[in-house]
Amino acid sequence: MAKNLYRPHHFFCTLGFQGKGYSKDFIKNFSTIKQDLTDDSILKVTLETDDICAPCPHRRGSLCDKQSKIEILDQAHAKALGLSEGDEITWKEAQSRLASLSLVDHHHICQGCNWLDHGLCAKALQDLKNSLL
Repeated sequence: MAKNLYRPHHFFCTLGFQGKGYSKDFIKNFSTIKQDLTDDSILKVTLETDDICAPCPHRRGSLCDKQSKIEILDQAHAKALGLSEGDEITWKEAQSRLASLSLVDHHHICQGCNWLDHGLCAKALQDLKNSLL
């Protein structure tokens, strides 16, 4: 089974993604990745650009032109989700780890994200929690 490379902060991004983004190519790529995810999909943690980043206009090789901001987001997400570079987990396990976080946790670890104020990830987290009841 193919493995998707994932930066730690993209686990939450995938949960909340609603077809908005930085460019048409970015949106198309992210939509395809999210649509193709199954509970058994394997996600391999990376601290460099990942499969979602591939067409992003902010990508600069294996880094981002907003790298210092992204590193802070990745560190916070990795800690909250118990992830380290090279870890491999299924999308089902990723969702379980996300669901274990509170909305306060989400707000804290996503501090600095341009999408935080849109509320997409908070709503998706609440929907995920409700689906597990």
